[in-house]
Amino acid sequence: GSTSNDTTAAFSGSAVENGAIVKIHIDSGCSSFQNSGTVAAGSFSVGLITVTGDGLKQFWYTIEDALGNMSGCINTAQSYTLDTLPPSVTNVTASGTADGYYKTGAPPIVVEVTFSENVIVVGGPPQLTLETGVTDAVVNYTSGSGTNVLSFSYSIGAGHNNTDLDYVSSALSANGATIRDVATNNAILVVPSPGGAGSLGANKSIVVDTSVPSGNITNISSPSATNPLATNLMNNTLSVSVSDNISTSGNIQTCLTENPDCTTGCSLAAYNASPSFNFS
Repeated sequence: GSTSNDTTAAFSGSAVENGAIVKIHIDSGCSSFQNSGTVAAGSFSVGLITVTGDGLKQFWYTIEDALGNMSGCINTAQSYTLDTLPPSVTNVTASGTADGYYKTGAPPIVVEVTFSENVIVVGGPPQLTLETGVTDAVVNYTSGSGTNVLSFSYSIGAGHNNTDLDYVSSALSANGATIRDVATNNAILVVPSPGGAGSLGANKSIVVDTSVPSGNITNISSPSATNPLATNLMNNTLSVSVSDNISTSGNIQTCLTENPDCTTGCSLAAYNASPSFNFS
């Protein structure tokens, strides 16, 4: 049989003996009578009966004539699965993206929203809103209809920043779509609390950082005591503070110039550092 969230059922059929009573039961022993109909002109119909409790529903019947002769308990061969429980979100992650730092131009981050059962998406597309700083990223659904995992593809945009990527409180929106299970129960579009168990932030450690580090020269020192700056610029040591933790696999070069455009008259000084370091 099919799967449905309809808690009512009606029956019709044919029988030989006019005036006989057809009784519908919901157990194989025909001890749980539900409703009945009378045979007229070789056919009968039984009004609506109400069924409760999710799961497989099967039906049996008996026929009793006007003299009280009754048939045995007969299987109607009609059944269906009752499903009244709506799908709900159980987990959000980005399994295809490694933990780490990401900036503009990085490959899209595919955020996966897992439901308690398979869902079917029609229309929309549904959207997921990520917490990305001043301007939140609204991310469109891309795939997953017919499964229990819906995917949303996020491309990092200018100005997006978050030290532990997550979504906003009311993140998931149908956006005009229907998201239902096979029994047509509408999904509950409530995601786990941001940062809580089952959330993107709890499952992953993805840092979105599009801010350009800034720095200030805080000190200049030199081995030359008499004329430190004029003696040899390349031998001067500069202490620089920057706004972010940074790392390098080579040398950092600093351009010193009196010109405000910072493009001409440069003397380059290399900062020989270990492959990974922090400024403060």
